[in-house]
Amino acid sequence: MTVNNFSLEQIAQHNTLDGAWVIINGKVYDVTTYLDDHPGGRNVLMEVAGTDATDDFDYVDYSDDALRKMETFQVGIISGWKKTPKPTFVESLPVSAKPTASQPTRRSPMLTWALVSVCGFIVLGYGWQSTEVGVLSNSYGFWSGVAVALVVAMTIGGAVVFSTTKRVLDHGKGIPVSSNRDLLPKANLTMASTGHHTYFLGLAAYGFNALWGSMMRNGAVQAIGAIKSTGILPSGDSLTTNMTGVPLFDGFLLSPVIFYDALMYERHPVHRSLLVSVFTSMQATAIGMLVNGINIDENLSIWSLVEHAAWGIFNQAYGAAFVYPLYCLVTVYKAVQSPTEGAKEKKESGERQLPDIADREAIVYTSIAIAAAPLWLLYPAFFQCSSISRQLLIASYRVSPALLASLHPFLAFILRRLWPEKILPADKAHSQKSVQASLLVGATTAALGHIYAILTGILSHRASFAQIFFPSEAATGLKWSAQKFLQKDILVIIAALVPFSALLLRAKNGNVLTEKETIHKRWAERISNMNFVPRVIVLTGLAFIFSPGFVYNLSMAW
Repeated sequence: MTVNNFSLEQIAQHNTLDGAWVIINGKVYDVTTYLDDHPGGRNVLMEVAGTDATDDFDYVDYSDDALRKMETFQVGIISGWKKTPKPTFVESLPVSAKPTASQPTRRSPMLTWALVSVCGFIVLGYGWQSTEVGVLSNSYGFWSGVAVALVVAMTIGGAVVFSTTKRVLDHGKGIPVSSNRDLLPKANLTMASTGHHTYFLGLAAYGFNALWGSMMRNGAVQAIGAIKSTGILPSGDSLTTNMTGVPLFDGFLLSPVIFYDALMYERHPVHRSLLVSVFTSMQATAIGMLVNGINIDENLSIWSLVEHAAWGIFNQAYGAAFVYPLYCLVTVYKAVQSPTEGAKEKKESGERQLPDIADREAIVYTSIAIAAAPLWLLYPAFFQCSSISRQLLIASYRVSPALLASLHPFLAFILRRLWPEKILPADKAHSQKSVQASLLVGATTAALGHIYAILTGILSHRASFAQIFFPSEAATGLKWSAQKFLQKDILVIIAALVPFSALLLRAKNGNVLTEKETIHKRWAERISNMNFVPRVIVLTGLAFIFSPGFVYNLSMAW
């Protein structure tokens, strides 16, 4: 077979939409027909067309499937090719403008998380004050909550939009950016993500108003305050005010106990079906969040587990309709940031600490525990139990995010002690199988819970599909206010997770974790290659049939 030899001058002439060639590790690839199929868009490839793109290529990990596909585009080689460092803007800057140890060139994601943490504590502090002094019993308290929510969302969103836009503009001015890698190939993704930031930011503000605004307007907040004062639940049972022996913590648990007790004490199929659908989807999303914190090259970090617990606690305190859009916002922001220089150097030097088998297996077992967590909350909705037991089960669920986050390191420790061979490094295939198994656990759980709710609405003579899933202003009382709260929760979750999943699918470009040609792989490739709007439409249909948690987990597994 004859191998075509090209010169650098010949390659430089192929830098148009009609002929785009790139050099990667001495091989020449004609990517003209692949421009519109590239996950980052055609601009990513056009920025390096006619040049040596080896540095840009080596900066990213690719699946074996993607590497095999790439070889189909090879048209020749460069004779006598040698890898040379790619020139950067830093070299052309005055000495005073070059980054030093005291001038980091990267905007650390710790800044984002510092903002999230500070704003989170402000919101939690407001909520705590509300439970203690009854601020929410008047309109001033409600609008204070809206203001706090907007401050949180706008602070995070403003920092995100400013940071991502500034990075592209700085690069155009020749100012060093996050790394020596050319940022312009990511400019298309960065600028597109600004629109996503705006969407998720607005959805968070809408979600807060949809949840807490409706609670204020329909009198549910005042009803909860009255129950705290009288100590009598809607069921006629006494409200248990001493659950932990710590008054401060007990006060934090009272509102959710009153809220969910109103939905559960009658064990009505309308209420419990929605509870099953919402909580199985939320737990599936929690599994996706856990997996999202995994670095394929190392054990799950303590920081990732703390982050996972923080999102869970924040979600339980203020509702998924407010928190999930913020999670999507921050995750999209992190996705367009480059790794630190240290991480890049570590990757290039080959100094990787592979995860051990125990860590990866513990992720699967933790995912199973997360999926099963709603059982103790939902038990009173299906089975007769005492009022005290019902309240304790509801209250205990509030601490589940912290407990489940600590479960992974505990299980990994046990596995290492009982089976020493599990300390051995897990290869890439083992890690991928563990991740996929965890995501499939979440997807299956969410789908089963949602299908149960749908079938209840179709088959039960005591419930209808509309009563379960769609808010009705005609229904009044605390239990129906709580029902509408969760109905709006699930609708906003769909609005957040569906476009987020569409972005995930496009980024993965259908490269599923398995190398085998399967039906679900072909469907994944078909959906991921759609334009954004048709992709969102298809995923929205899947979300209504199988739940948004199912779509989110499956988009990551695909």
